[in-house]
Amino acid sequence: MGDRRTEGSTRYEDRGQVNFHEEWVEQVVSECGADIREFDPETQAAMPFHREPWLRWNESDADLVHLLDEYPNGILRRDLKELARGLKTPHERRVAFIATLVWGTGKTNRYYGRHADALRSVDLERILEVSARQVRDNNLEGAWSTAAGIPGLDFRFFTKWLWLAGASAELPAPPLVYDQRVRDALVKASWPSDRRRINNRRRWVNYCQDAAAVAGTLSGQPSAPTVTSEWVEYWLFSGAPGAERVRLT
Repeated sequence: MGDRRTEGSTRYEDRGQVNFHEEWVEQVVSECGADIREFDPETQAAMPFHREPWLRWNESDADLVHLLDEYPNGILRRDLKELARGLKTPHERRVAFIATLVWGTGKTNRYYGRHADALRSVDLERILEVSARQVRDNNLEGAWSTAAGIPGLDFRFFTKWLWLAGASAELPAPPLVYDQRVRDALVKASWPSDRRRINNRRRWVNYCQDAAAVAGTLSGQPSAPTVTSEWVEYWLFSGAPGAERVRLT
């Protein structure tokens, strides 16, 4: 069947898939709406980091050194959103990108070598510029494809950059973080990942669209406070309490 939906850069390939995702949105709203409202992303604690390995792998990177000095107690989501307001120059974009790497790595003892490869890439400036523009143009699939060219990173990290690039844009379905914790929680929530039908790029766009639909429905309820798709993402990142109640027919 040729029925397609393009709102928010999302397209489901047939009417059955549209219904499947719409059913998921309806169930999450009804079964988990109250839980999601408890997960204001502004309340997320600062993400601490290990300073020494960052400096050991990137000792000559002045942007990184300055960022670590700027946020000695860790990086908050609102710090990243503040950086997202200034992505006009290569320097601003690079600093913001570094911040997403530090925030995303936290206090793990992995990834430093891969991140050093990314920061030294001669293509990084171009990739950040193009992917940020694609996000602003609501071309999420294009932004994913561009960001995938950053050496050493997979989507668990580069979607954090794409989220930041869209944080100050008014998009119908903004890009969201798609790391392992979010992916595990989507499984817990019985989300229709369409694993045998589509690739991770399309799956991510579908997730962004579904999260936006959940948030829009919650915000449209009588006397309801505004909820954005970032609330849904933070709920998922936090283990998606109540998600076991979602059961698709």
